[in-house]
Amino acid sequence: MAPVDGGARPPALDGGTVLPRSCGATTDCVGACPSTSLGCVCGLTPMGARCVPSCRGNPDCPPGPMGVMHFCRMGACLP
Repeated sequence: MAPVDGGARPPALDGGTVLPRSCGATTDCVGACPSTSLGCVCGLTPMGARCVPSCRGNPDCPPGPMGVMHFCRMGACLP
């Protein structure tokens, strides 16, 4: 399977949205966020600890799975 987004995440098998990678620490998130992100950190989401884009403000946060709006909260883009 060819890497997508610079090897960050594999494509969804069903053609749907790929969910963020689970993590235990930010070191688990290397290469797990879109290449357009400032960086990638391990953040607590409604789905548990997941790799999410890092941010300095709301404009740095891309939409999440299924278009859910994300906001910059303590340096991490979270719902």
